[in-house]
Amino acid sequence: MKHLDLLNEFRGLIAQLRYQVEAASAMGSYDTHKVAENLMCGLLRELCDWPNLRNLNPEQANFPGIDLADDTARVAVQVTATADIAKVKHTVEKFVSHDLNQRYDRLIIYVLTTKQGSYSQTSIDAVADGKFNLSVNEDI
Repeated sequence: MKHLDLLNEFRGLIAQLRYQVEAASAMGSYDTHKVAENLMCGLLRELCDWPNLRNLNPEQANFPGIDLADDTARVAVQVTATADIAKVKHTVEKFVSHDLNQRYDRLIIYVLTTKQGSYSQTSIDAVADGKFNLSVNEDI
């Protein structure tokens, strides 16, 4: 029973974070987004077994295209409150233009708010230009 209680509490807190991020965005305040990056870093580190996942933004202000990375697991994560296809395409463009596809095999776009119902795989593939694969079903 304790396990179920913890899962329900976690689900409630993640939902609360989503609403706080949406409200902060509507007010033009982005401090919550920065806190969410660090929160997601810790959560993904534990949940996905990526012990070397770190926030790149303290290393380089506004790191291009990604926020989190684990060089050992070769995974990169963009944490965003913007769920539209334009943001996804922009992230992929930055990832490719900075040759991050040479360092990381996988790019995940974690949407803090409600994501779109679907994304065009063809549009993403066109932007990636054959340099790496981002699955709209598994990586967003």
